[in-house]
Amino acid sequence: MPSMSKTVKAILLLSLVLCVGACQPSEPETAPGGAEVVILVTVDGLVPAELRMFGGEVEMPALERIASMGRAWGDAWTAVPMTRPAAATYLTGLAPDRHGVRDDLFTALADDRPTLAEAFSGAGYRTAAFPDSSFLRADSGLLRGFEVVADPPTSVTDATRWHPAIRLPGEVAQDFGSWLDTLSGDDRYFAWLHLSGPLVTQLWDLGADVALSDQQKQKRARRPPPSDDAPPGAEELDEAISAILDSLEQRGDLDRALVVVAGTQADATGGTDDPAGQGFSVGLSAILVPVIVGWPGVAEIRAQEQPVWAPDVPATIAQAAG
Repeated sequence: MPSMSKTVKAILLLSLVLCVGACQPSEPETAPGGAEVVILVTVDGLVPAELRMFGGEVEMPALERIASMGRAWGDAWTAVPMTRPAAATYLTGLAPDRHGVRDDLFTALADDRPTLAEAFSGAGYRTAAFPDSSFLRADSGLLRGFEVVADPPTSVTDATRWHPAIRLPGEVAQDFGSWLDTLSGDDRYFAWLHLSGPLVTQLWDLGADVALSDQQKQKRARRPPPSDDAPPGAEELDEAISAILDSLEQRGDLDRALVVVAGTQADATGGTDDPAGQGFSVGLSAILVPVIVGWPGVAEIRAQEQPVWAPDVPATIAQAAG
């Protein structure tokens, strides 16, 4: 195997469950390579059972478009059904007991835990992060390695109020498109976007304080939600993902892009199957999340006959990029 950084080695040495593209079992140390554009979209609160692609009723054409370019799993296991710890897993390939991020507010990723962004930056990729949630602000440690960061909003939290402040998904997609306009046609790049709309919709339904800013309310005037304060739903989420794909396509990059959409948690209320009682989020309805992988440059994306779980995603991304 060619010489590579300790960061890439740390990620590639993880046990892969996903096998992307033409994996070569006879040459296990040869990564397939080829993904010059890598887009990781993590999503809070996306429940697979509700989506049409997994037998539900909610239509999400953009997600289905990504799946048509690769493969979709509706029963992947998140490492933990919480925003910051789950995002840390997707950015490091480590479970929470290894990366040390245990909650949304008070623990951060340590400096000695390598990240995908650092690996890509070290390999000459341009890197950018577009997190929409106050849970993913700079003190989370998750933004290390990104040369460009669209700062998430801040929120006042205390013992009685821990719900995130968020940006609208359309704003995140717009910022991503604007960043693409700054790149040259030859640039290789890795971008991470995080979208929290479905989660805060669930929290809103529980009566949580997740009111939007006055500016965000004005932006939504043409699409009245149940209340002007209500957070975005699935339709706005899918439109944002569609805008992300459109931005890639306009640059001519979609045909060379590896696009991964992965859930951090599903039903934040815990669902009726929660063994600790509804609201504790330790039941399967909170833990089973969608993972959707699209890579037009590869004819087939296949998986081994094993369960898929969150640490497999960054390991697969690293392998696909070589």
